Amino acid sequence: MKKTISLFSMILLTCLFFSPALADTEIEEDLPWEKFSFNLGGFVASLDSDAQISPDGLGVGVTVDIEEALGLETSINVFRLDSFYRFGRTNRHRFDFSYFDFRRSSEKILQKDIDIFDNTYTVGTTVDSYWNLRIFKGEYSYSFFQDERIDIAGSLGLFVMPLEIGINAAGSGYEEQEITAPLPTLGIRTDFAITPKLFLKQSIDVFYLEYDSFKGSLVDLLIAIEYNIWDHVGLGLGYNVFEFNLETEDEDYPEIDFTGEIGFHYNGLLLYGKIFF
Repeated sequence: MKKTISLFSMILLTCLFFSPALADTEIEEDLPWEKFSFNLGGFVASLDSDAQISPDGLGVGVTVDIEEALGLETSINVFRLDSFYRFGRTNRHRFDFSYFDFRRSSEKILQKDIDIFDNTYTVGTTVDSYWNLRIFKGEYSYSFFQDERIDIAGSLGLFVMPLEIGINAAGSGYEEQEITAPLPTLGIRTDFAITPKLFLKQSIDVFYLEYDSFKGSLVDLLIAIEYNIWDHVGLGLGYNVFEFNLETEDEDYPEIDFTGEIGFHYNGLLLYGKIFF
């Protein structure tokens, strides 16, 4: 995986910084790419989470499957917002922003012992828990190839992901942990104008880092098809796959203030409306 991502990064950086198209000297007319878009919608997401967290020291024990152990939902409806704005004389420069969150809570009588937060919750204990994850994504991209049918861009982004986990159990009290994971990414985006009103859009963002006692990875893949119903209104249908993993043995990575392991994966079908200019 590391070799693949390293090669991906070299290709992307070459496209971003050494493409002759970076001259940005002419205004390109009659291209189908919108200057501004605001997308609002939601998707049904299938979730899989695991954790082994120790806020006070080196994590010990086994990784816990959150959905199985605590009874949290494995499928939920998620609200999502995406927007972008193109700028510059040729509209090749673009800034994107996205926001969506996953909020889950449950009450369950434990079927087996679990270890988390340096505590052991024994079988038969009634546990109230929640797992809330918000995802903020900001990204700059540059279209190193753009014509009336294809727009291909390389991107530099930042995912900021505040995670809140809480457990309340009789006899053990209330435990909670808040973690913020800022992860920089490299990506590539390809948009195709199938017809003047029908578009196929694809993007992938990746992050991977091993540094001292920190290991982190992220993959975000989106494929969508959009149809512009009227001059400034359209609909989109997409499929999104997202996965990130963090593993730390001390707090030596910026804003990562826990020791242990966190893993989160979702995939889902996305439906949205868009306003564009």
